[in-house]
Amino acid sequence: MKERQKKLTMNTSGENAATNRKTTTYTLGIPTTWVTELGLSEFDRDILLYFDEEKQEIIIEKNPESKEKRETKAMKAEYEKIKKAKQRMFEMETREKSQRERLEFKMELKRRMDQEQRDFEAALQERIEKERKEFFEKIDREFA
Repeated sequence: MKERQKKLTMNTSGENAATNRKTTTYTLGIPTTWVTELGLSEFDRDILLYFDEEKQEIIIEKNPESKEKRETKAMKAEYEKIKKAKQRMFEMETREKSQRERLEFKMELKRRMDQEQRDFEAALQERIEKERKEFFEKIDREFA
């Protein structure tokens, strides 16, 4: 068993408005080597504290549920990454689809405008021919 002599750090807060009493909190620094040996980390830091009143001992253990919590967090984080990636892909596909639809719309609009111009030119040519024909028929009648 390893032993270290440590002092508790005491933090006293201001008066609680409801109780008109100051609140004191005690913390204890645990050596990094011990934390590492327990398998604790930034992401897995759940512990269990036991207080044995008869022996006047405090016992610290790694919480066995913490592994499940860590795995659950990792799974949730991976799910969120996948969800975001799918959302980005959907947005990209939507953007590409919108661009493709705009291009198709422009092409259809140009095709219609070209057809209307051809129809207009054909109608104009037909009218010119009709008026020319009527003009020459009128001249033929007057000079006949």
